[in-house]
Amino acid sequence: MIDYKIYLDDVRALQSENVFRNVVKDVTWTIEFFDTDYPNEVFIQHRVHTILDTDNIQKSNFKSLESLRTADIERMIVDKMGGVDFINSIMDMYTHQLQYDRIRVEMVKVDISKL
Repeated sequence: MIDYKIYLDDVRALQSENVFRNVVKDVTWTIEFFDTDYPNEVFIQHRVHTILDTDNIQKSNFKSLESLRTADIERMIVDKMGGVDFINSIMDMYTHQLQYDRIRVEMVKVDISKL
C-alpha cells in the first residue's frame, strides 16, 4: 500500500496584510510517497511550491503564524493545491516507479561470479 507524508521545507510570512500580522504566504514543501511495507527502501519525494491567497482573509478563520501548527499549514497548502485530488494526481505519476522499486526490494540478488 502507498501512503504519504508532508514535510515543510520553507515557510514565509508577510509581516502585515491588511489588518493582519504574520500571515503565511509562501510555502515550499515536499510530499513523500512510500510503500507502507518498506517505508525506508521504497519511497519517492516530490517538491511543491505554494503561494497562499491572502487578499480576502476572514477574521473568523485567521490564525497568525505564532498560533499555527504544522498540521494547519499542511492543510492550508493541500487545500490551496486542490486537496485530495492534487495528492492523488501526484501519486499517480509515481505509482509505477514505486511498484517497480518494491519488486526490486523483494528480489534476491544473484552472485554473478558463481554463474
